[in-house]
Order: sequence, then structure tokens, then C-alpha cells
Amino acid sequence: MEQQVGILRAQLARKTGCNLETIRYYEKVGLLPGPPRSSNGYRVYSPELVQRLQFILRARDLGYAMDEIRSLLSLTDTGAQTCAEVMARTELHLEDVRRRIADLQKIEVTLATTECAVKGQRIGYVRVSTFDQNVDRQLEGQSLDRTFTDKASGKDVNRPQLEALLTFAREGDTVVVHSMDRLARNLDDLRKLVQGLTKRGIRIEFEKESLSFSGEDSPMANLMLSVMGAFAEFERALIRERQREGIAIARQRGAYRGRKRSLSDEMIADLHRRVAAGERKATIARDMGISRETLYQYLRAAA
Repeated sequence: MEQQVGILRAQLARKTGCNLETIRYYEKVGLLPGPPRSSNGYRVYSPELVQRLQFILRARDLGYAMDEIRSLLSLTDTGAQTCAEVMARTELHLEDVRRRIADLQKIEVTLATTECAVKGQRIGYVRVSTFDQNVDRQLEGQSLDRTFTDKASGKDVNRPQLEALLTFAREGDTVVVHSMDRLARNLDDLRKLVQGLTKRGIRIEFEKESLSFSGEDSPMANLMLSVMGAFAEFERALIRERQREGIAIARQRGAYRGRKRSLSDEMIADLHRRVAAGERKATIARDMGISRETLYQYLRAAA
């Protein structure tokens, strides 16, 4: 009889591609019954047994635990469903699980990308008064993703790179400036710029003053902004006063001749000719690379 059972197990192994040891193990744990008996008492090969073993093997491949396989097999044992029906339903369920896992992985990638975006960029702003000043010294040693540089005096309201920075900066970014007087023209301008940035969730750092503002600052930090901004404005006023005093002393000694003229004599003559011809003064000033105020100074000097 045992020899007959062994032959039937071998047939079952060939049919399913399973080894004999695995078949014996599934019989031992109760997942797989032994070959059924026929009416005359002999063990017989059963298609249902093959289907059941194929179901177990497939469920194991899909990662099901023994208890989970036993629960699924109970549906076939009661006759509610066949092994093929249970497996088809299981495959659909697993496909749905795979889709959900793929969606979760996409969400995870999106969250990681968003986290990087929230961390933001470090953006530098540099302003120099003349074209021959070194722009690299102001933020030397700072790790920056992008830098905006204006070449204009502190009183100049036309600072295109500052406007570009304000447009470019996003929530989570950090704006780094060498000092307060490099960013703002006066205390009111400083307050307006700092508050405008921090309200948008943009942090601002001043390297020279060792101050930073993020919109969640204490009253003391806001006081420091006003005090340091006032000092910077006062310092600029002293520089202008010393400059005026130096010019006055140089004039008394006859050593000050004023700034070098922007236009040559030929260009000045051409300026007067074009004005007399009725050409627009703004167009003339733009063509000659001077401001309209400078153009009017040349006209007043000739009057």
C-alpha cells in the first residue's frame, strides 16, 4: 500500500512540478490530504488533489503564510468555491494590492521631492556701487544656489536684479545679503523688503550683522532690525557729509574740478542740434547714454 502511495505522490510531483519532500510536508501540516481511496479500497490519482496542490504552490509563490492558505482552502473544503475560483479572486486582490503599493511609492517620491523643495534654495544678493568693485568679496565662502548682482548706488531706486530676486524667491528659500546697506536704501525700505520676504515664508540673513529674520521673530529681533537699519542709514549719511566737506575744501584749494564730463564737445554740439530739431529728449539721452537730468544740465549750462 505504501508503495502505491509513493507511486501516486510521484505522479502528483510530475504533474505539478513539485518535489516529493514538499508534498510530504504539506500532507504533514494538513494542507494536502493523502491520495483518496476508490470504492474497492485502492488509492487513486485525483484531479482535485492536483488542483489543490497547484493552488498551494501558487499561494506560496505569492507570499501567503500557511494560516492564510489554510483559510483560503477552507472555502474549497466547504464546497462554496473551487480552487480555481478562489485563486482567481486571490489574484485580483493581489493585483489591486500591487496597484496600491505602486501608488504609495509614487506618493513617497512626490513627498520626497516636495520636502526638497520646502527646504528651499539659498539665494545671494550683491550690490556694488561701481562697475570696478569686486562682487565676489561680499558673499565669499557662502554656499549659494543662485546669486543676483546689481551695480548701482545705494540711493538708486532702479535695481533690476533685486526685482528679479523678489520674483524668483519662493517659500522656504533663504536670501543671503552681506549687510543691510547692500539691500536697502534707507530704514523704511529695509523694513518693507524684510517684511515682504518673511510674509511669503522666505528667510533673510545679513552676514555682517549676524542677523536673520524668518517672520516668526521675537520683538527683540524686530527691534534689532530697526536699530541696525538706523545705524546703516546713519553711516551712509556720515559718508555723504564727509564727501561734501571734502569737496568744499578741495574747491577752496582749487583742486576740485568736479566729475569728468560725460560728453565730448562734439557730442554736446550734436545734443543741442537734435534738441533744436525738436527730437524727443528722452530718445537723445538714451542714445548718448546719459540720464535726462544730465541732458537738462547741459542745456542749462548753454543757456
